[in-house]
Amino acid sequence: MAALVRRSDTAWFGGVCSGLAARTNVSVNVIRAVTVLGVVFGFGTVAILYVVLWAVLPKQEGPGF
Repeated sequence: MAALVRRSDTAWFGGVCSGLAARTNVSVNVIRAVTVLGVVFGFGTVAILYVVLWAVLPKQEGPGF
């Protein structure tokens, strides 16, 4: 299982979703869709969690996994 890091190779915004996808072996598009729906319908909770993860998770080092 991959380490939980922010991935820059497949990142759209901060790399949090692609890092979570690599860690959980779930499609990055599913993670992104859940994140967007959570931001829209979650009253900001998911957005705050995303920003916290972006600040806390280390950025991927090296060319990839």
